[in-house]
Amino acid sequence: MIDIVYIGSGDYSNAIRVSAESAIRRATHPDRIRVHVVTDDMSFPDIGYDIRYWNGSVGKGWHGTKLVWSRIDFPALFPECDWVISCDGDTLWLASPEDLWAL
Repeated sequence: MIDIVYIGSGDYSNAIRVSAESAIRRATHPDRIRVHVVTDDMSFPDIGYDIRYWNGSVGKGWHGTKLVWSRIDFPALFPECDWVISCDGDTLWLASPEDLWAL
């Protein structure tokens, strides 16, 4: 499983949705992509339906404050993950995330 974590507020929900879609659509095996969203905005739209529609899988959503600092807490937030790819909403995948994962 390839775990991709996005961090952002509701203002960036469309950008995160587009980035997640590009990751899943470019993936050689989209069913291996699991998307997690860390946000400080309880009104952040649920993009899980879109992700499942693109054949990806939805990981854990997490709400908290101080988004920048949440990266330090990744081991505590995602104990089931040995590794994650941390992305911002302005990431556009031009090749499969599996290529990066294999490095």
